[in-house]
Amino acid sequence: MRQSDDSRQLNFAAGDIRVSNDDVALKLNDWRQGDVIVGTIELPVLDQGDDGEEISVFQTEGGLLLTQSCDIVRDYNHKPFLHVAALVVVDEEALRRIKAGREIRYLFVPGLADQSIVADLDKIATIDKRVVMNRERRAGCFSDDERRGLAASIARHRQRFAFPDEFNDALKPLRRLVENGAGKNSDNGRFVDAVLEIRVTTSSWDNPTELDFICIIPEDTPQTMRELWVKDQIPRLEDKASTEWCRDCNFRLSTLSEMSAAEYLESNRLDFDGLSDA
Repeated sequence: MRQSDDSRQLNFAAGDIRVSNDDVALKLNDWRQGDVIVGTIELPVLDQGDDGEEISVFQTEGGLLLTQSCDIVRDYNHKPFLHVAALVVVDEEALRRIKAGREIRYLFVPGLADQSIVADLDKIATIDKRVVMNRERRAGCFSDDERRGLAASIARHRQRFAFPDEFNDALKPLRRLVENGAGKNSDNGRFVDAVLEIRVTTSSWDNPTELDFICIIPEDTPQTMRELWVKDQIPRLEDKASTEWCRDCNFRLSTLSEMSAAEYLESNRLDFDGLSDA
């Protein structure tokens, strides 16, 4: 990027058109994190070619803004770039899994759900704000709750805890139990679908003597249903999680309001699609 003597005047990448910070700010004023750039967009990637490293581009039918809303509208000279994720079409089953938070790589976008389109968080690029300022915008979220959920999913993709390989191997039977139950019209399926997330903690990941799992359930879960899950589902989870690596695996149910902030922060979210069979 070349900048003129007047810091408010910038050379527009497409030619000799001159735009100011105010022009960029005005065009991007309504854009928010999670909004969709409509139409074909080319995103750069550092590739390995026959003659060494090279910059190549891939086309995507639209992109999703990952940059926080406050940085989108900040002064161009301080924040000239945006982070964008490619969009991909998925089938109905994949969309259901992604919406349920069971595919970390992909981001559910409420504004694109009717087209079965999601964002691929493994395909992101940094682009100049001026690329976006004259593009058509489509809202990706329609409420504060949806925006919070989308922001949390973006953060989750980058902030996953690095569990030991032994833990990943040990949890394969539990993962299969959960994944096979998801979406099924069965007692196990209804339980799995109701669980908001599973968190785990231990005194030492290097040599754990016990693992404590917390299944977070909705606040309005009926007491009778909760008692049934404790009786039927919790023993099943403990049986699948217990292995030679760590035999003492304890599960319990909790709502978010029943947990302390310290208890939540000291535990780690269990993402089953992050546990590879490879």
